[in-house]
Amino acid sequence: GESWTTATNWNSDEPFNNWFGVTTDIDGHVIGIYMNNNNLVGSFPAEMGNLTYLQELDLSFNAISGTLPASFSQLANLSKLYLNHNQLSGEILPEFGSLSNLSILDLGSNNLTGTIPAELGNLAGLTQLLLWSNHLTGGIPLQLGNCYLLEKMGLSSNSLSGQIPYIFSELTNLNELIIGWNNFSGGIPPTITSLANLIKLELAGNQLTGTIPSNIGDLYSLNELFLQNNKLEGAVPSSIQYLTTLT
Repeated sequence: GESWTTATNWNSDEPFNNWFGVTTDIDGHVIGIYMNNNNLVGSFPAEMGNLTYLQELDLSFNAISGTLPASFSQLANLSKLYLNHNQLSGEILPEFGSLSNLSILDLGSNNLTGTIPAELGNLAGLTQLLLWSNHLTGGIPLQLGNCYLLEKMGLSSNSLSGQIPYIFSELTNLNELIIGWNNFSGGIPPTITSLANLIKLELAGNQLTGTIPSNIGDLYSLNELFLQNNKLEGAVPSSIQYLTTLT
């Protein structure tokens, strides 16, 4: 594209691995495209789905618009997808649930609408699910409880609602649970304190009621805890004294 910051060798006769931001395997198949912060504009061509050997795609911090193409479901080898900080609109496709090798899905800071597809629960190898700063609605699908390897979930700054589901107690590898600045209601599930590996817990900016779980001190690895801008009541539990790594 004429607007790209760097476009060395693109659309030339050079081997693909000499094109800026492109890596290939030993047979010349494209396995990586890294063009973050490169002033990309326009929408995705359907032909993206032809890159069936692609393992990593990083197009973050650009100005890509339009919707996510259904042809992404053909990228069976994709493990890392970074499309954050663009201008994408439309819904998150249920077809993403067929990308069985996906470990990182980052669609944060776009203009995505609709609900979080339950099909994402099929991504057994997912370690990071980052959908923050969009316009997503509905609740957190219970099927996400099947993503046992999940280490980071970032859903903050959307319009998600409903109660915080019990599934988080099953995601024992979680390091960061960031679901603040939504419209979640009800109480803080007591089972959330079973997440012994949790380093950051952000529940701020919701409509949560009730009290802080009395055994909050069980989160002994916690560094950051954000509960402000809710409707919580009662005393701060004395067990908070056991959060010795809290900063």
